[in-house]
This record gives sequence, structure tokens and C-alpha cells, in this order.
Amino acid sequence: MYLVQDLEPYRFKSDQAFWTQLVRMVRGLTTANKGVWPDPKTGKAKTAAKETPPRVSEVIALYIREPLGVCGVWLADIERKEEERKRQEVLDFYAELKELA
Repeated sequence: MYLVQDLEPYRFKSDQAFWTQLVRMVRGLTTANKGVWPDPKTGKAKTAAKETPPRVSEVIALYIREPLGVCGVWLADIERKEEERKRQEVLDFYAELKELA
């Protein structure tokens, strides 16, 4: 999520939207987040993510901000530097090709 925010900052309308999505992703890692019920037609179990009220998402975001925030920003920075390095390699390659021609 931090990479998405870093690479596509227009993707989230606000910081609150980013934190809400991050909370949804973290909650999706557990089975407690999903409601399960039997489908009467097929007899198979169906699952769906439970929605949380906005205030609950805000509280959960407070708890995950500190441990995930530093790591997320650090990873986004590493990814940005890696992309810049790759872009520079391509530019150098084309410059060398231009010199040969």
C-alpha cells in the first residue's frame, strides 16, 4: 500500500482514504475479518469481508501506523531508488547506442 501511495499519489483522495485501505488490507490477513454462511442453492460456504465503521478503522490505523509506517516508507524509498537506477541504466544504454551511430 505504501508503494501504491508513493508511486501513484493521486490514487487516494486523502490520507484517511489511504489509512482505511491499509486497515482493510491488514484485516484481510486474518480469518476473523470474514463472515461465513452456507449458500442454500449450492450448499457451499460463502465468505465476505465484514465492513468496519469508519471510527473503528481510525482506531486500528492508530495502532498500525507506527510499526508499519517506518517500514512502509523505507520500502517505498528503496523501490523509488531502484526504479531510478533502472531508468538511468536505460538512459545510459541509449546514450551509448547514440555514440555508436
